[in-house]
Amino acid sequence: MIFIAMKYIISEQRFERLVNKYLNTLDFMDDNHNEDGFAVIYNGSEAMAYRNRHKKLYISTDLIKDMKSIFNLSQKEVMDYVRIWFRNEYDVEVKTLWFLFPDEPFTY
Repeated sequence: MIFIAMKYIISEQRFERLVNKYLNTLDFMDDNHNEDGFAVIYNGSEAMAYRNRHKKLYISTDLIKDMKSIFNLSQKEVMDYVRIWFRNEYDVEVKTLWFLFPDEPFTY
């Protein structure tokens, strides 16, 4: 059996566009909007949540795990890419990043 591995060299900007395109294809739905923030749902679960008052973005550990696997990124890199995408997509400031654990209910 023969395996051929190919490595591609792409610019950081092009890679960011690739990650953004991936996130844009996930069909996120906004939910639970109120003055304190909102949740972003994917496949019936909270993938992200945002709190206006403290400008906190919570990112699901499942989303982080999936993106680490797909893009071969570290946890920090995934969270940074998601933060940039979220900031641009929702036009909000994100000061801090937190984990959102899918098995625990998230309350504002």
